[in-house]
Amino acid sequence: MTELKNKEWIDHPKNPLIEPSKFELIIADPTVLPPDKSKNGLWNLFAHSIFGIYHYKSRDGLTWSRGRLIKIFGIRPFIYSENEHYYLFYEKLKFIVPMTKILHSNLEVIVSQDLENWSKPKIVLQTKFAWQGRNIGNPCLVKFGKNKYRLYFASGIKWMEDCYFPEPKLMGYADSKNILGPYETVEQPIGDIILRPVNRNYGFGLNWYKDELGRNRSRILEMKSSDGIEWKTKRILLNPEGNSWRRTFVYMMGFATYKKEKRMYYNARDGWLFGRERIGLSIFNTRKK
Repeated sequence: MTELKNKEWIDHPKNPLIEPSKFELIIADPTVLPPDKSKNGLWNLFAHSIFGIYHYKSRDGLTWSRGRLIKIFGIRPFIYSENEHYYLFYEKLKFIVPMTKILHSNLEVIVSQDLENWSKPKIVLQTKFAWQGRNIGNPCLVKFGKNKYRLYFASGIKWMEDCYFPEPKLMGYADSKNILGPYETVEQPIGDIILRPVNRNYGFGLNWYKDELGRNRSRILEMKSSDGIEWKTKRILLNPEGNSWRRTFVYMMGFATYKKEKRMYYNARDGWLFGRERIGLSIFNTRKK
């Protein structure tokens, strides 16, 4: 796997930008809308804590408002906008036993026209095949042409024995002619890299691996595809780093382009069992060498 040889993606010097609240340990899985795609003209970021999904706002995408809890028991959100409507997909926890492999969930969506008032939740996808187990999460919606929507998701349990929590194991997808479904799930998984496609040909991925001491870690990859189904790793973008806020794990990301600037918001963890998770920013460096 090829390492990133030059600093094309530069971590912001103020990282981490968003901390978990006083009584929590994590703020995770950011998804973002830039000002030109938001009716309020602001950066809008959604991420989840232990309690649910929070909505953050910012004028510059660097200094963020205090998060507002908008969906209890929701995790791993993904925001999608079309025709002046906003669709927030997320994993809805139905039943979970902390520090075990027991996790039952569905994919739901809520809809808004102003990013403030949201519809009642609608279930868009449930587990169907044996490889999925009882959990389905990490939604990401990509539009293919005029009337085809592909909802990527992760299912199954990968047990992190040094952290005592489960992570998603395998990637799948479901297709529909409408944003709200119904979606038809493809029978077989498409890989073990947790994908966050930007379009059918390009995206990012979360790769679980073990270090030389046998400890669990994760990193962000740059991915490419010719058909939106078979994805190949182009290179590693972000690894865990030293004794920093991203010492052990680098997790899922939200990608946005604004005024020709490419931004990748991501969360990272600084420990295993007792780690904290925060959100930071990496910006694509367009300066020529």
